[in-house]
Amino acid sequence: MFGLKSLFARSKPIQYSSYVIVLALIVASKLYPDANTATGIKQSNDPSLAATVEPTRSIVTTIDRVVDGDTLIAGGISYRIASIDAPEKDQPFGEEATAFLRGLVSDTQVTIIDRGKDRYGRLIADASINGISLAELMIENGFAWSYMVPTVELENTLSQLQDKARAGGVGLWADPDPIRPSIYRELKHAANNQ
Repeated sequence: MFGLKSLFARSKPIQYSSYVIVLALIVASKLYPDANTATGIKQSNDPSLAATVEPTRSIVTTIDRVVDGDTLIAGGISYRIASIDAPEKDQPFGEEATAFLRGLVSDTQVTIIDRGKDRYGRLIADASINGISLAELMIENGFAWSYMVPTVELENTLSQLQDKARAGGVGLWADPDPIRPSIYRELKHAANNQ
């Protein structure tokens, strides 16, 4: 019978190391079938999110202040709404996006699920009112673009809402050629550095 012992006996020392590594990986995959890393920590493919996609904190609260179309302050903590990028305040539709978000969250309870920090150190959160996602409402009404979406399912949902808003000329889509906030910020930064 041809067994592992005879296989290893015929192998060069470097090949023996390779077999041990492969065997260890197979065993690890059986012990940790859902793990993306050797530590078993599940990681998101979204580079803007922290290492975990599990909520670190969930609160139901009123909003102290709306900073802009994608940033809220609750309990003295600033949260950037996950998966959207709204126009900057000094950008076309920036004030409208801010006013729309303010109207959504005024005098109502908002559920905030802290999703960790992005690569800039900002707190990212899913936010909803009565179970309805603020990200979806902002995109559906033409006041934000989908941005750094962590799952394919959510990306599909937000893309459909964005396509529908664009086709209907809703909100910022009333402009035939709106500028994404990320591009607007780059252009503004380049102009300021000249």
